[in-house]
Amino acid sequence: MQRILSILFYTTLMKSLRTYRIGILGLALSLGAAIYANAAPQAQIKVSLFGQPCLLIGPLSESTLKAIHAISPEQMPPPKTEEQTQKQLEKVKSAAQVPSSLDRYREQLTRRLEAQTALFEGLAAATKAGSIAPLSQKVSPYLSKRRTKDFEAQLKAIDAKQKPGAWNTATLDQISEAFETALDSSPEEEFHRAIGRLNIRYQCAFEEGE
Repeated sequence: MQRILSILFYTTLMKSLRTYRIGILGLALSLGAAIYANAAPQAQIKVSLFGQPCLLIGPLSESTLKAIHAISPEQMPPPKTEEQTQKQLEKVKSAAQVPSSLDRYREQLTRRLEAQTALFEGLAAATKAGSIAPLSQKVSPYLSKRRTKDFEAQLKAIDAKQKPGAWNTATLDQISEAFETALDSSPEEEFHRAIGRLNIRYQCAFEEGE
């Protein structure tokens, strides 16, 4: 009986030690990954964020950092014309050396720019037809059902005061703002999450008094 209890005690002890070793190994691997990320050679490039001189720093090559910044939200402001929209689309789609961690951001940005293209095409079609119907048809695939209804309600309110053929700059800006509000949230947050996963960061030295 005592021999059986000894065997059971030994078996339990070995299992506990094995579990302990696995836990320690997992912790060591996690710490090792974090240390490696911090210890990896850090490249940096000079960039401008909203007119402020900054650095983009991370454990990637300078050319990769440049490629990432080139499609950043700061470099992709809301386009004001269809031509600007097309240029941004081409830039995002043709971007090379951008890590796969930013794929989701690129997809969201591409869809948003395609939605902007639909808006400009819809505005032109509405002006030509003298009706808001072509505009609604163009943009509806990029909006949820609820947001489509909200946007169309605003369009109808504008149409009641001013027909498409008479739309001026102020009216077009009002429509653009309403559409911007109706779109899904900006992909900017996804961009910062993605570069965070890559251990990339912007570092800015703000001048005193700003």
